[in-house]
Amino acid sequence: MKKIIFPFLIKWAVIYAITNIILMVVTFSVVRRFGVDIAFYKVSLGALIMAFFIALSVSLFRIRKGNQILKIFLGFISLAPVVFLARFMFGTTIFRYSFAIYIFAGICSVIYGLAVITVAANAKKQEKELNLLLTAKEKSEDSDNPKE
Repeated sequence: MKKIIFPFLIKWAVIYAITNIILMVVTFSVVRRFGVDIAFYKVSLGALIMAFFIALSVSLFRIRKGNQILKIFLGFISLAPVVFLARFMFGTTIFRYSFAIYIFAGICSVIYGLAVITVAANAKKQEKELNLLLTAKEKSEDSDNPKE
């Protein structure tokens, strides 16, 4: 149980710190640009909940067992509430036009897609390295045990 909960909480804390900083910058820019006051508790609570969903998405994506396509799909689905939370936090100030929410969702999708591509490339690289090590080990075992 500790092996599951503590790494998730650490991920959640790190993601919360990053999300909170990003949302504070966005809030500051909205206040400066539009002159609209946004409640601090709304942004902080939204950052906390967003961090939970992002950490859940990362955790689902990084599970070692299971179907890779299903894990990618579940990780992406768990990111869906982040868009709606952003809409709730900033309301019509940022999302004045309906296409703005789609642009925000598209940006989230592109970032998630880049993460999937990066992880897949790293996995292929590790697989090649492991295959090379296995073939080298097999060759060394064959040379140590000559057949009669």
